Amino acid sequence: MLKKGINMKKLMLLLGVVLSFQLYAQSGDTILLTQKTVYFDFAKDDIRNDQQNILDDISNSFTDDFNGYIKMSGHTDAIGTNQNNDQLSERRINSVIVYLAQKGMPRIPFISSYEGENTPIADNDSDQGRQLNRRVEIKVYQVNTIPIEEVQIIEEVIEEEPIVEEVVEEIVPISKPPKPQTTINFKVKNKENSNPLTKATITYQLGEKILEKDVPVNNNGEFLFIFNIDEKIAYDFSFYAEGFFHVTENIEVLIGEAQEFEIYLEPIKKGTKLVLKNLYFYGNQAKLLPKSIPELERVRKSLELNKTAIVEIQGHINYPRTKPKDVPEWSINLAKRRAEVIYEYMVENGIDPNRIRHKGYGNTQMVYPNAVSEEHQAANRRVEMKVIGYTK
Repeated sequence: MLKKGINMKKLMLLLGVVLSFQLYAQSGDTILLTQKTVYFDFAKDDIRNDQQNILDDISNSFTDDFNGYIKMSGHTDAIGTNQNNDQLSERRINSVIVYLAQKGMPRIPFISSYEGENTPIADNDSDQGRQLNRRVEIKVYQVNTIPIEEVQIIEEVIEEEPIVEEVVEEIVPISKPPKPQTTINFKVKNKENSNPLTKATITYQLGEKILEKDVPVNNNGEFLFIFNIDEKIAYDFSFYAEGFFHVTENIEVLIGEAQEFEIYLEPIKKGTKLVLKNLYFYGNQAKLLPKSIPELERVRKSLELNKTAIVEIQGHINYPRTKPKDVPEWSINLAKRRAEVIYEYMVENGIDPNRIRHKGYGNTQMVYPNAVSEEHQAANRRVEMKVIGYTK
């Protein structure tokens, strides 16, 4: 029976012929002849140049009368979703199979397992550990007879119809093609000098549901997300680093495309401000809509990450071409109360009240004092977080 989960289309194109059989034979002695490991770059499934000699040695070690089989297990680090890592481990095994076939390795049965991130050999908290986990383990066994297991056969590419001696029980058709692979590469940088932020992390979510949390960038301040989707989806990507304001971007993931973005984080200094986007209030009220919760959590996380910063939550209103003394008192109080609501959320969720203040500024600090468009008015009607000092 054909082993489920194999990307047959890819292998057919690259190998020419890939056949799967249920082999029936009596069990016999099994000897482990050799064990090798091939390592991969982050989020990649192509064979690295420095790993090719390992596969060359394996391919050249077989004779035409070899009686045995190969076991391969594919592995990844813990960055990314379980589904993506399972698929990546499968692609890595397929790359090994393709390479060995192209090198002319004789027809050898093999058994494969796609482990994803489930069987690490090192911790995933360091670059070195994650590199050790990005691998395909290869074991070559000598046997008197082939064990009864589901195995796959790499067949040499030939023009005429191959002669099949084994029993083909069933070929399972692929019900639908695989979803296209989409990649998004982020480069996280310091807004002041464009230097990469190598300690930054990324969290992405769909609505209120967090899909991946605190994914670390690499030593170049980069991270490559891999998606297998068949429809456009917009995710919220949030970027954090100690000593910097967080940034959140809503990005539409395009089907089957490679996207790249540079993200700039502003250093936290006394006097710097962050406009709190994605906060939604009921009309003319100091009451937040439920969809504001994700942004409140981002602000709270940013404050936790920068534990020494003392900030002021500032409420502002849109009242252009009007002197502050002529602004209705209810409108001034609205700005004050909205800032207070943010303050209360932070304190109730663990932020030290000694580190946070709140104040309403009415229309005294409008971005556009003579606003003429809805865009201008929206910029005036805002809540900001300003750094006013540091704890000792």
